[in-house]
Amino acid sequence: MKFPYSAKILLIATTSVVLTNALADTKSNDSWKPFREVVFDAPAFPSTGSTNDRVLLQEIWSKELKARRIAPDGQKFAAFTLIGNIQSQANELVFSFYNGAGSGTCEFAVNGAGAHDIYTLCTMRLIVNKGQRVINLPNYCMLYGGSDNDKNRLEYRFNQMQQAIEFRAWQYGKIVPACNRTLKLTS
Repeated sequence: MKFPYSAKILLIATTSVVLTNALADTKSNDSWKPFREVVFDAPAFPSTGSTNDRVLLQEIWSKELKARRIAPDGQKFAAFTLIGNIQSQANELVFSFYNGAGSGTCEFAVNGAGAHDIYTLCTMRLIVNKGQRVINLPNYCMLYGGSDNDKNRLEYRFNQMQQAIEFRAWQYGKIVPACNRTLKLTS
């Protein structure tokens, strides 16, 4: 995968982030990759991320993971994290989400009998080249804690033609147009 931006000329700021509901082809495409999930303080929930993902997420979200997340029974509340990355020989972009009790990084989904959506709106943390630049981008959809990745998942891909990273969410086996986002890269 060609990723021609050097760390010195990579410019990603909130002003260059383009949010759009019109992604190109939303049919099955091998270039889409699912986010990997790592769950902290809840062994009952499975993780799809690697040991390296866990270590990296502990660094990215260290402040939030150290924060008090204690349930009434004295146990720690679970913390759910997602990670995805795009890497070339010279550059790495890591995209990550965190949702834990009281973190304030997400707006919780509507709950109750009439609720339909299972995604939450969260801050996505973008890390450029191992922390050279860290950017928090609000209002990205996050799906986590599900055991049915065939129907419910968050995906990303690098669109070389548009020089952008695209994000989309699947809910109940269908793409959620409100969750489609494009992060434009400028040099």
